[in-house]
Amino acid sequence: MIKEIILQYIEQLNELESTNFKIVINKDWENIDDDIEIIYCGDNPGKTEKAENRYFVGKAGSELDFFIKVNNRRLNVTKSIFFNKTPCYSIKTKDITKAKDLNQVVHKSIELTIDCLAKIFEYKQIPIFIFGADESSYIVKSFKDIINKSEYSKLKANLMILNHPSYNSLFAAFGKVIISKFEQDQEIHINYNELIEKSKKNW
Repeated sequence: MIKEIILQYIEQLNELESTNFKIVINKDWENIDDDIEIIYCGDNPGKTEKAENRYFVGKAGSELDFFIKVNNRRLNVTKSIFFNKTPCYSIKTKDITKAKDLNQVVHKSIELTIDCLAKIFEYKQIPIFIFGADESSYIVKSFKDIINKSEYSKLKANLMILNHPSYNSLFAAFGKVIISKFEQDQEIHINYNELIEKSKKNW
């Protein structure tokens, strides 16, 4: 069933092909099946992702890799898959922000991504981690606006929204949580689940 949902999503994305943006399809989706246990979702594909047709294989991916290894072990999962809020390629995410008034493809692709995630979650209630919470980004702001629609309330309630791994923003957020503990105690007492919970964003 998940495979069928993904194939429909890919078909919809292919219809969005634009002269302004290249749509990057994650080739790892070819191997997706109902045994998937966790989803990780970033912002949009960059240069390396475009070249390899795979998500999170660039610099941000290498920074995220350590977290995923730890997180998967903590959650006792092994089968993960990557999405992006939009599959529209840009060298820098801010390039899409600049072009937002010229092309509605980005916004539509975000709608399709959220709809795909909602269908997957409806079929199988698995953890979904969203990376990228800076609302000055057009991608993030659009994602937040759409996810707050009533039809996606069930999905939204189960999302874990964290900082993006690029520029160490994700780990900086973890660090702030840990340092804040020193304001309360001489020693740190915090477990992994508490660290994640205190680092997440509430939309």
